[in-house]
Amino acid sequence: MSRCLLVISMALVLLCAQGRAAEPFGPFNLRTGLFRRLFRPFAERAKPTRYPIVLAHGICGFDKVTWGPIELLFTSDVPATGSIEARAEQLAKEIRQRWPEGKVNILCHSMGGLDARYMIAKLGMGDRVATVTQVGTPNHGTLLSDWFVYYARRGYVSVERLARALGIDLTGFHDLSVAHMEREFNPAVQDDPRVSYRSFAGSQRLRNYFLPLMATHALNRSLEKTLLRQQLEPSDRAALRALQAGDPQLAYALSQKGFQDVLRDLPSAWLQPALAGRTDGLVGMSSARHGQYLGDLDADHLDEMGWLTTFDAKGFYEAVAAHLADEGY
Repeated sequence: MSRCLLVISMALVLLCAQGRAAEPFGPFNLRTGLFRRLFRPFAERAKPTRYPIVLAHGICGFDKVTWGPIELLFTSDVPATGSIEARAEQLAKEIRQRWPEGKVNILCHSMGGLDARYMIAKLGMGDRVATVTQVGTPNHGTLLSDWFVYYARRGYVSVERLARALGIDLTGFHDLSVAHMEREFNPAVQDDPRVSYRSFAGSQRLRNYFLPLMATHALNRSLEKTLLRQQLEPSDRAALRALQAGDPQLAYALSQKGFQDVLRDLPSAWLQPALAGRTDGLVGMSSARHGQYLGDLDADHLDEMGWLTTFDAKGFYEAVAAHLADEGY
């Protein structure tokens, strides 16, 4: 019996090692997640990275990770809805306080990737950062933000007034618009050659999205396809009809005279025709690609953080950390 268990254990170790070597960023889902959690004692333990990992994240509840006396991972605490500039300043402050010297790896989700880019380019942190790994970062903005800004200024100004009265800063929503990113941010914020930039983008079938993201997925997909004059899919049209039932102005936003006027004369290089409509529910895949592109994720925007999901987020981030260690970072 013991010999049988030994053979099974050795087979599991070989399977883990082979899967990790062949596909360091392969599919992560419920099955692989359960496999790794159940048989983790048999798997090879990851080695520590050369530089600490900082999670540039707004709402994800990661904790510290240590390797003996060495702190390997730290979660930054930046203004949740503040401007990119304000968030970047806080990120730089926390890194300098915790590590007065030496470099760090920054692992970013969503807007955190823009904070890192701004911090490096504008706040003199290029010599303090080894790598920036982005997951679902709107490097070219998200049309959902343009849509929000368009409606807030056109007919829902009370939303912004209420937010200001409650002390909520909505500048971040403006900063994430395609118009702001393409006209202001990207021309001014250039990559530092001393830093290695890499990225992942997520996308799923509509039926697999977390319920609230189905609506934003359909809207973002439709906005991108409309801008490129591409035909909408039946599922998109059905979702849009449901949205229009609650917001009759949505049809106007998709027309020639409405929303598109706001985006007139924008550079079109950010929106790749082959990727139009592929989105994690909030960020299009065209926008999420930056630097060295490491692959597609079968995940929506919340899956990328491991919220209410079958996506093996923990296994994915472990693989990213192992890859950084293998590269000498």
